[in-house]
Amino acid sequence: MRFATREIAFRFTDRLAVPSTEAAFEEITPELGNVLAGLYGEVPMEFERVGHTRGALTLHVKVVGDGEWNLDELIRSA
Repeated sequence: MRFATREIAFRFTDRLAVPSTEAAFEEITPELGNVLAGLYGEVPMEFERVGHTRGALTLHVKVVGDGEWNLDELIRSA
């Protein structure tokens, strides 16, 4: 089994605490970037809001910086 370690999806299912709005996306993105920097280091990442505004806020994150990561390394650094 293989996993794509450069792409991650996050879904925030508590719509009361994290509504599916542009404001929530703008608030969460920097904090999520800080958390992911602990795993990937200071590499560029792209954040995309996906899905419908009536559903849970869902983000697609793509690591676009140079580097190679495998699942074992990411788990150990978590």
